[in-house]
Formats: sequence, structure tokens, C-alpha cells
Amino acid sequence: MEQAPNNAGAWVQLGNMLNELERRSEAISAFRRAGGIDPDLAHAPAGVAGVYERAERWNDAGEAWIEAIALLSRNKSRSKKTDEELTHAFAHAAMAAHNSGSSVRVRHILAEAMEKFPDLRTNPHNLAIRAKLLPHGQSDLGARFIQDFLALLPPIARESVEMAPSVKSGHLFQALVDIAPHLEHGKADWDCLRVAVELYENARMWREVICLAEWQAEIEPNNHEHIARAFRAASAGRRLADARRLACRYSRETGELILIHRLAELYRTAHKPVRARLLLRFLKRRWPHSRWHACEYIVSTAATRSLSLADHLIQQEIEGGRRDQALTQAFCRAAFAAGHYDEARLRLSHYLRRHDDDEAEVLLGYALANSRGLSEAADHFRNLAARRIQPLGAMLGTAHMAMRKRDLPQAFQYWGSISKVYPGFARANVEKARCAYDMGDTDSAIRICQTHLCSFPNDVGMGEFYAWLLTMNGHYKEALPAIATVLANSGPNWQAVDLQIICSSQLDTLDRDWGKIAAMMPTSDSREAASRFYHMMRILIAVGRDDLALNVLLDRGVSIEQLPWAAPYLRAALAAPDSRIKTTERRWNSAASMTRSDFSDRLDAMSDLDVDALLSHPSDALPTVHIINKFEQPRGGSELHALDLAEQIGRYANTEIWAPEMPHPEFTTQHAVSHIDPTTGTFPRGGVLVFVGIYFEIAQWIHHVRPDRIVFLYNTFEAPSLFARIEEAWQHTGVRPELLYCSDLMGRETGLPGRFEPSPTDLDLFSPATTLRPEQRSFTLGRHSRDVPEKHGRDDWKVYQQVSALGGESFVLGGNCMKGAFPRIRGLKLLKARSNGIPDFLHGLDAYFYRTSTWIEPWGRVVIEAMACGLPVLVHSAGGYAQVVKHEVNGLLFDTTEEAVSLIRRLAEEPNLRERLGQEARISTCNLLSSRALKRIIAFYLIQDQRQIRR
Repeated sequence: MEQAPNNAGAWVQLGNMLNELERRSEAISAFRRAGGIDPDLAHAPAGVAGVYERAERWNDAGEAWIEAIALLSRNKSRSKKTDEELTHAFAHAAMAAHNSGSSVRVRHILAEAMEKFPDLRTNPHNLAIRAKLLPHGQSDLGARFIQDFLALLPPIARESVEMAPSVKSGHLFQALVDIAPHLEHGKADWDCLRVAVELYENARMWREVICLAEWQAEIEPNNHEHIARAFRAASAGRRLADARRLACRYSRETGELILIHRLAELYRTAHKPVRARLLLRFLKRRWPHSRWHACEYIVSTAATRSLSLADHLIQQEIEGGRRDQALTQAFCRAAFAAGHYDEARLRLSHYLRRHDDDEAEVLLGYALANSRGLSEAADHFRNLAARRIQPLGAMLGTAHMAMRKRDLPQAFQYWGSISKVYPGFARANVEKARCAYDMGDTDSAIRICQTHLCSFPNDVGMGEFYAWLLTMNGHYKEALPAIATVLANSGPNWQAVDLQIICSSQLDTLDRDWGKIAAMMPTSDSREAASRFYHMMRILIAVGRDDLALNVLLDRGVSIEQLPWAAPYLRAALAAPDSRIKTTERRWNSAASMTRSDFSDRLDAMSDLDVDALLSHPSDALPTVHIINKFEQPRGGSELHALDLAEQIGRYANTEIWAPEMPHPEFTTQHAVSHIDPTTGTFPRGGVLVFVGIYFEIAQWIHHVRPDRIVFLYNTFEAPSLFARIEEAWQHTGVRPELLYCSDLMGRETGLPGRFEPSPTDLDLFSPATTLRPEQRSFTLGRHSRDVPEKHGRDDWKVYQQVSALGGESFVLGGNCMKGAFPRIRGLKLLKARSNGIPDFLHGLDAYFYRTSTWIEPWGRVVIEAMACGLPVLVHSAGGYAQVVKHEVNGLLFDTTEEAVSLIRRLAEEPNLRERLGQEARISTCNLLSSRALKRIIAFYLIQDQRQIRR
């Protein structure tokens, strides 16, 4: 270099070498020296840009690329090489702008490139770059790109889509949905595929990416990167069947197992632990020197089979002379993965005496939470945070403990601290906003979301929560752009689907928006996707669009044979048997064969004297009944139901109350709820297992119990979970479970045999008012619920308006959320929800009104409480409570708002009607929940059968 101080090319070469060595300041000096020697040398600023890119200083990199573009543009002797360099520079400048979060700058750079060099517009290489960086949504840039892309398609495909509204408007996402069916016409055109795969990958439309990448592999069979790309798309889209097929193909064609390794990780994250374990065993044998695979196989064995078997594998490793720190870590993690938290605590404590390991410290905190209690775990995390200078894992543990205690102010403070110390950890602000919302401060929650999204506009997690927050509080119009932003940042998204359906149904635009909504639906075949698909169908049914729910089920490419819960829906919708649902029917029949109903039949055959005789047995002669619930929220409906059931059964037999994870401290101290931990011998033994709810895992511990009977109470719409729990109970115990339904509606939803059991209601607490109604009081209507829009009909205000027109008043507990959705009506009081003083509130009413919107009540305990108080009820016919309400006998049912308005007028003007319906309502609830009926409910759990049906 000393011999050629004025050789610009030599200085560029030196800069490249220094950049490779990460001597960045020296590299920048070398490139600038080259630029000083030759001011027209574009490689000098390009080299500087490369240094900044490696350092991830994207703004500086973008400025350097703009300088390089300016120098290349001044070159009057344009050549093919110059065009390639310009394309390269524009691409990197746009990528730098993209990485710095400036979508406006991306659009400006790409527009400038096409304006200065029109021939770049149709260049396939340039199109592929533009496709990678193209912003989503509707824009002029999107419209231009779509037209440029259509020029690559064969005429037959172009003519089919160029007049589509989405193509003409430039709505990129919808246009891609419309173009997708016609891509096959260009499958032999390399340039077309090259652009299309970038385009659809940018839009995160993974099914199309898989197809396009495989077409590329047909053209270039020796380039295995195409199959690897298809696999990455299948993984991102949770398309497990495609991922498995592609991983096997890649392995056959290349002899490499890297995609098999990634498939194992995919199965693990997609809640397919058994398949993950089998693949890890295969990889462990093929890669015997990989300590990672050996250890992960041990941990997965503990999670899916047993801790003792995992410990046996560890001993084999030790005997083979392979004892090291990684194996010791696996020894600790295996106990945690198996759900043996007390054992995990002991192992981690011994391990940490000899090793300095932050991850193990954090895991110990969670083991303490699930074995010793939340307070001890919280102390551990606080000590760890102070000792290690606020590491993220310890701070997260502290916040999690506060949330599990439902100490929302404390959790709010902890999440705020995390967001300050680690501003890049976006989830902290999401949880902080969630805490504010749960504390009733919706405005603060919205402000937190907006502030965060101003700095991180592409944060999908916060975008989803913000869109949900707006939707759940009735801000439907404001939620629509937030949903669109989520879709732009994430691609097809179940959360966006759910929220868009809710907003569109409430704004009367569902039919108009349906094409866009259908395009949002992911095509994953994972268990999580099946559950999200189910909940989306439930929303459609709740808003009265069963037709759309059926269309989605049959026409969206969903693998319905993997959805046993879909069989009752399809039976009700299809006039004749359909070949498409034969496998679904077989899966449903399999689940039905795993259940039993003979105990219910025996109870029906018992007389009242037989029931009394059963309940008169000494408690030690009756089976122990184990009531199991998560016991997370002190005032949760499911938790209260479980406690009430334990109290009622406990009057006649021994009862024990359990939680599969460490319960909220209030349940431990006040209700003697025990935490299931097989390692300490703390778990139910024999007897009758009663699960109040089916939304928690049971596979890790239920085989220890050896129960005589298993009962699942299905009390919320979670059919996929119910079918999974049935299979797990049968596979791990050999006992066929029994089903209880909180309403006939829930029984019809699954189609499985089971028994109706109403949620208990205290008839002494909820009883008619003892004082006479003041004659001067105007007609008073009321209702109560949680303070969320899904608990209210969007047209309920018309009912309240009718009450006002008749000189009456309406009191809505839990109606604060509807202040922006309802007009101002004289006499309408929209109040915050509360859980205390409800009997007194009901005693001040003349009639009770109830309807929901995007949620269907499985039972509707609030309606039964009103009826027990002797109130005439005017309720929508969709809820589970409708089986108790007989129209014109003990209440009034309606389907439409017009009917509700007409009926409320009758209630207001006819005191005799109110009195008659109220008296019959009280009689109905007393019959439903009488002491005799309660005894039969209790007797169901205590019936014994010496000939247990086992596998």
C-alpha cells in the first residue's frame, strides 16, 4: 500500500479486508481514502455502507448507499454491469430503510429507482427485490407493482385477474389471494417464479410459497435450496404435514439431516412432543457425538413418558463415560419437564452450588413457584435480580409471580420496570397494558399501546393486543386500521380474523368484508391452528352466520378429518352424508367409544329413596371425590363452581380439592387446595376425579392416580380441548371418562353422551325481595355481567330507549364499555361491573334483560339468579339458559331486537304479567335447584361400580 498511495482500487481492497476482520473504523478510513483519490468511485461509499450494515447501523448504511447511487447515476457510459450495480445499490438502500423501520423511505427509494431508470421496472431481478420490500395494504406502489408482476404471467392468467377489484385498487394482500389460483400457468417460467416466491414470502402466504418453491425445484432439481425454502415456509406457517414431507425429501436427496433436526424443533413448539421425541432419538443415533441431541432426547422422554425412564437414559450416558455439564443440566430439566417440580427444585439447587448458570437460576424460580408457592418464588426472583444486576429472566419471573397472584398493581410496576431496562423487549409493554386494562383503566392501556407502536410500528404482539383492546371495548371503526396493520406485519393471522369478524358483524359489513376475512385465515394444520379455527367458527355462530361457518369448514382447505369436534356441526348442516366427513366421523366415533354414560343411566333409574339410602352411607364407605381446577382467579366462575361442588359433596363424602399447578395463595390458605406433585407423593389416589373445566393439561400426572371414575364438566366452548382430554384420560388410565354439561346446548355442541348438571345457585341468597315495591317507582329494567362488549347486543339501546319512552329507567351493571356505542338515553345508567351486592341490585328491578353479541353463554348463571329472585326475564334465545326459560310461562324469549322492544313494552305496561312470570321463574329455579335435585347431583358422584371398565 505504501508503494501505491494513490491507487483507489487498492484502498478499496484494504477496506474490504479490514471489514472482514471487523476493524470497522480502519475500514471506513480506507474506503474514504479511496473516495478522496477517485471522487467518482462508487465502490468507496458502497464499501462504507457495507461496514455500517455489518454493524447494523442502518440509517448510516442507507445514507452511504444513496451516495453510491448518486455516483453510479452520473456514469454516462451506461452498461449492463452499471445497471446491475445500480440495482444492487437501490436494493441495499431500500433494505437499510426497511431495517430502520422507515417504510416511507423504502417507497421513496424504489419509486426513484423506477423513475430514473424505467428499464429497471420490468427487470426480474429488480422485481424480486421490490417484492421482498414491498409494503402491504393499499398503496400506489402496490398497484404499480401488481401491474409489473402481471406482465410476467402468461396471457391466460393475466386476463383472468387483471380486472379484479383488488388488482385495480392496488390492495396487495387481497390481490395476491386473487392471483394465487392462476400461478400454475407460470410454473415453467423461471423469472415469474423468482418474483412470485419473494412476493408471497413477503406477504407470509406460506402455502403459496411452498408450492412456488417446489416448482422452482422442478426447474432446478440440483439446487436443494428450493426445498429448504419450502420447508422454512412450512415451518413458519405451522404446516406440519408439509414440513415433514419436505424434510424427508431434502434428507433423501442430499443425505443431510439438518431439516430433520428443525422438524423435531417444530414438533416441539407445535405441541407434538411424542413426534419430537422420536425424531430426537433418530438423530441421536445418527449423530452419536451430538451432546445436544442426547440431552434433548432425555428431556423429551421425561415430558412424554416418565422421569424414571429419563433417569435411566442419563445413567446409560454416565456408564458410557459421557458425564458433563450438559448432561447435568438435562438431569435438572428432565424433572421440570416431567412436572415433578419439587424434585426439579432439589436437582437445580444442587447443580447451582457448583455451576454459575443464569438459565438454571430462572428455572429454579419456576420450580419453586410450582412446588413451594408463589411467595417463595417471588423472593427468589427478586434476590436473583439484585444479585445479577437485573437480568431479563429474573425480572420476568418477578412479574410472572405477581400476575399469578393477581396482584395487578405490582405486576404493572414490574412490567414497567422491564420496559425501561429492556426497551427492546416488546412484550413488557403488552403485559403492562394488559394489567392496566384488567385494573379497569382502559384509557391508560390504550395510551401505552399507542406510545409503544409509535416507536415500534411493526411489533405484531402489541399490534394484536391493541386491535383486541379496541375491539373488546366497542371501538370497532378504530380497530379496523389496527387489524390491517397486524395483517401487514404478520400475514394471515387468526387474531386478525377473529377481530375482523367481530368488527364487521357489529358494523353490518360482514358480507362485504368476507372475501378479505377468508384471505386472512392461516392454512396451518397444527393443534393450535385447529383450536383457533374452532373459536373463529364459534364467533360466526354467535353472530348468526352459521352459513359462513359451514363454508369455512368445507371450503378453506382445512383437514377436517383431523377435527373430531366438527362432526356434529357437519351432521346438522349437511342434508345427506358427505364423503368428506367419513374420517371425521370415525374420529368422533372413536372419542365417543372412550366415554361412558352407564352411571348416569343408573342414577336415572334410582328412586328418591334409593338416593337417600346412598347418601346415608358413612363417608368412609363412599368414594373420595377429588375436585380439580386450576384455581387461578379468586373470583373466577369456574373456581367458585368447583368450591361450591366440593362443599356440597363434602356434606356426605370425603372430598379433596386439587390444582394441577400451584394455585393462587388465597385458595391454599382459605380452601385447603393442594398442588398436584407426584414427586412428593402429593396427588389424588383412586376415587372419583372431577375436572371442573377442561382447559389444563393432565397427561403428566393422571397415570399416577389410578382412579375408579373420571368426570369432565364441560362448561365453556372448548371442544378441541375436550376431545384431547378424553383421549388422554383413556390412554393414560384405561378408564373411560364421563361427561357433564352445564347446559343441553353444550351437550348438543359435542354430540357426545353426557348428563346435564346446572351450575349451583344459592336460592336463599338469591330469593324474592321481602319488601313491597314502592308504588311511585317507575318501571325499572336491569342486567349485570362482565364489562365487555361481547356481553351486550349492539342494538340493546333500542330496548333501553323503549323503557325511557315509557317513563322508566334501565340500570346496566357492566355496561360502562358501551358508553361509546350507545346513544345518550334518558334514564339509562351504564355502570361499571361489580361482584358484590348483586341480590340487592336485583331486588331493585322490575324485570331483567339479557342478550350477548359475539359470545354465546354456555349456561348464563346471571339469568338463573334473576329468576331465583322472582324477576320476569326477557332474554335472547341463543344462550344455554334458554332451556330453563319457557316463553310466556316463566319468562320471555326473543330472537330479534324488534321482538325485544315489543316484549319490553308489554312488561312495562302489564304488572300482572310481570308478577305471574316472576312467580313461575322462582318456582322453576327452585325445582331445578331444589334440595332433592341437589341430592341427585351429589349422588351421581358417589355411585360405585366394583367392575371398573379398564382397557
